[in-house]
Amino acid sequence: MESLVIAGPPASGKSRLAMERFRAVPGSVMVVPTATMAEHLAHEFARQGEFVRPSRIVTLAGLLDQWADSKAAPKSLLRFLVARALEQSAPRRFAPVADSRGLHDVLAGLIDELPSDAALPRDIDNLRALVVAGLERRGLATRATRAAEAAEYEGSLQPHYVFDGFFQFSKDESRLVRAIAAKTTVTLTFPEPWPNLPCRQTSQRYRQASLEKCEAATPFGEAAEVARRILSLANQGVPFRQMGVIVRSQSQTSALLESTLQRYGVPVRTYFPQSMLGLAPVGYLCELMQAILTGWDWEAIARGFRYLPPNADRDQFDVWLRNNIPGRGLLLPPGIDPPDWQGVASLERWATEQCSAAEWSERIGMVCPEAALVLAEAALAFEPSARLPLQMFWAHAKDCIESGQTYTRDTRRDVVHLMDAHEARQWELRHVFVCGLVEQEFPQYHSDSPILEAETLRRLGLDTAASRQEAERGLFEVALTRATESTVLSYSKTNEKGQSRLPSFFLPEGPIHRAATNVLPKPTEPVPHSRSVFDNRLSRKLERQHKRLSPSGIESFLQCPFQFLGRNTLRLDPLPPAPRDRA
Repeated sequence: MESLVIAGPPASGKSRLAMERFRAVPGSVMVVPTATMAEHLAHEFARQGEFVRPSRIVTLAGLLDQWADSKAAPKSLLRFLVARALEQSAPRRFAPVADSRGLHDVLAGLIDELPSDAALPRDIDNLRALVVAGLERRGLATRATRAAEAAEYEGSLQPHYVFDGFFQFSKDESRLVRAIAAKTTVTLTFPEPWPNLPCRQTSQRYRQASLEKCEAATPFGEAAEVARRILSLANQGVPFRQMGVIVRSQSQTSALLESTLQRYGVPVRTYFPQSMLGLAPVGYLCELMQAILTGWDWEAIARGFRYLPPNADRDQFDVWLRNNIPGRGLLLPPGIDPPDWQGVASLERWATEQCSAAEWSERIGMVCPEAALVLAEAALAFEPSARLPLQMFWAHAKDCIESGQTYTRDTRRDVVHLMDAHEARQWELRHVFVCGLVEQEFPQYHSDSPILEAETLRRLGLDTAASRQEAERGLFEVALTRATESTVLSYSKTNEKGQSRLPSFFLPEGPIHRAATNVLPKPTEPVPHSRSVFDNRLSRKLERQHKRLSPSGIESFLQCPFQFLGRNTLRLDPLPPAPRDRA
């Protein structure tokens, strides 16, 4: 079977044709950009009655893991090595911002993509040499180097490889695709004809679903209108799983859409990563380490209580602790019996011990298994034989945790899918809502690289500001072709501050529907009336207690009846204010 490139607009039909080619050859392997796309594709095959082994649907990163000689370098380690390289080489043009986290991120991403044979300015070449040397000592390599190693793979290949969902490849990744095509059959879906690949190329046309433009006054009005339309379709018998909401990227718009859909009773699954600091065990770990390194500062201990399951003893001790801040130490005054804070007293010696980075990683990982993988990556930054104090290791580990991301596993089946335009590449849904179509949000506008000139980036086969700007149109075309029945393009006239916004220039011509105002969710079932319990004795007591009401008491009741009950009726003692708010 000859190799085939399916080029043209990013239509769903290309993915369907790629799946047909995948089925046509026994033992075919599907290669996709991300793990979530691999999971979705496996589910798609299962829905069609065909169960595919996980080893036959892999990501490009997974393919590199199989064929490359070196292992992948974590982003946190690249950033750490870049910071060290800047200290050693001290390039003059980076001196004013050498300690900038943003500069470290930009240089780490650039070095990870640079071809191994790239001709670079001397200062950048020196930085890359130092970073690459640090990686080689650890048996690691950049993504570009690993792609070049995979292209030299001499093992046996499967009879057919299908690359689906990719917009572009780097120079070394293109070399890998050509190397595979020279040995076996390749099917590649791509936005444009593939250059210099000996194969048959075909253009794929697509039939566009019905389009409708919708304008809302505010971002909340836009989200509420999307929720109303989804509920209307659900009442007509459309399953939630056949509807999707697409945004350009994770932003305030995606967060507002998620919270609004949930509030209106729409089950929604997001495909966005969340910060590791949002996990309760990780937050607890950070406060625990802060307490250890500050001699058990009571304020850090009190903050750690927020992440632990509540109980009466812990809450009572928490109130006492906050009433006596500032203070430090595990030795408390007589008569105070604190609950066991998950055995923290046994960790007191950590502040004075020295261990290898791997041992610190293992110790701390036992306290918080959710952070074990990030801690293991943090340990790679230090020499295996070096012994270091907890403070030195935790400074780097905390930086890795703060920049780390995780995905929440959601196994629900009948949900609305909320995703960005990149994730939407392999989805095909009946009804799609493309939201946030305003200038500077969709499309985004990209600036030139502060490190290398555009001509140098183009020569190296890397993204330039112009190429990224052209890709914005491709992302919009992706979002436009995900639906088989209807696509709704929406935007809001103002932002959260009431400032006017310009609709996206990508929006096609045509009539504009005005979103409904004051959209409220309609209960699907009548709310049962609550049954009150009356006690005449308590009623007379409350009547005497509240015979006179102050204006502040009335205001408190109108604001929150439960607040009024606790403050004015039960007269509960409130928690003390935070130390920074005290006079």
